[in-house]
Amino acid sequence: MKLIVFLFIFQSAWAQDEAAVSLATSALSSVEGVGQAPKGDPCAFCREGNFGNDPRYGTSLKNHSGPSRGCIPEDTISNTEANRLITSQEITTVGATEKERRVLAAAIKRVQQLNGGPIRGWRGVLSASPPMGLYPWRYYDNHEEGSSVTFHLTHILINRKTNNRNHNRNHHYGHSVAQQVHEWAHYLGYHVGLQDQFQNFMGGNREYGNQDYCMVSNYADNTPGEQFAEVFTAFITEPRILLNNSRTPENCRKVFNFFLTWFPQGERVQDCL
Repeated sequence: MKLIVFLFIFQSAWAQDEAAVSLATSALSSVEGVGQAPKGDPCAFCREGNFGNDPRYGTSLKNHSGPSRGCIPEDTISNTEANRLITSQEITTVGATEKERRVLAAAIKRVQQLNGGPIRGWRGVLSASPPMGLYPWRYYDNHEEGSSVTFHLTHILINRKTNNRNHNRNHHYGHSVAQQVHEWAHYLGYHVGLQDQFQNFMGGNREYGNQDYCMVSNYADNTPGEQFAEVFTAFITEPRILLNNSRTPENCRKVFNFFLTWFPQGERVQDCL
């Protein structure tokens, strides 16, 4: 009798672990074969439209007005909606102004439109793991050279950098949608495995390298991690630069196909073209 009870408990625990792994795996979308268009081609217009000239951004997308504005203007989001969006994604802010929270909410809203809702499991692949609490987005003023805007396992730092000699004095990183998306992309890339999926898609049967880079900006060839963060940001904030790219057009279209397929409602990219 004791043996039967033990086996039942063991079987139940194994089933729960399997369910957790399955749930975690389903939280990350899969992509189709390398170079293939998504089944049913949900965005034929994306392959046929005229998307203007390549802006050939010289520095990271966060420094330029188009990506900084993003697809959803910050001023269309109320403070109440911003609170709801930030909470829905298990994020909290520290030291943020109301406008900075609306900018972050604009980034979250666009990602959720493409994802069909909040990204779940991003705080750790196994969603059955103990709750980690809300993830802090910390804003601060630091005008010293070399001060950084970075992501960490436990938090993201947004240095406003409004007076740094090495940066655009008139550019406020707390007001840049692209800045928020870029740092979130690092977290999703490193800690959820999205960057590995992306590199496997782009590299195919060979090792991923700079021959696979999509040059949406000069900063995009900094490191593989920065390449991923820049192209993810491009798809979220100004997707046309993946379609009108003149430096690495084939790679950038391939990047576009990856995210079009990875996001469950990737066809909504058309809303921003």
